[in-house]
Amino acid sequence: MILTAVSVVGVLVAGAFVRLPAQAAAAYIYLPSGSGKSACPLGYVCLWEHSEFTGRGVGFYNSQAWYEDLSATYKFIQNAASSAYNHGQYNDIRFGRFGSLDGGTIVLCKGDAIAYLNIGRNDGAIPGLGWNDEISSHQFFAAPYC
Repeated sequence: MILTAVSVVGVLVAGAFVRLPAQAAAAYIYLPSGSGKSACPLGYVCLWEHSEFTGRGVGFYNSQAWYEDLSATYKFIQNAASSAYNHGQYNDIRFGRFGSLDGGTIVLCKGDAIAYLNIGRNDGAIPGLGWNDEISSHQFFAAPYC
């Protein structure tokens, strides 16, 4: 079972909000335990609570400034991610230790995956801490070096 939270997509026409057809991707998806890396849909960045894309996970279609703001269904991933996959079509992603990318960032280029966030992942991290169980926000962007 995959749970989703849908963002409302529309336009402002003559001062009124007009909803567009239901073509928009879900803002978040819940990835049940055992679903693995292949369950991360194209266009999403996905995080899992254990290494090697195991355990429960969450897929994000948009940037998320603070995981603390997520509903209970998805909030478990705050400071609990051990693996990540950027299955984005267009953008790279940077993860932050705290809300709004405060506390240092780590970049994951589109199409790349990290099976275990602790191994060799000290870039942007507090010395000796790494990134395992430390991610609390992310932002899609175009990295100049990806």
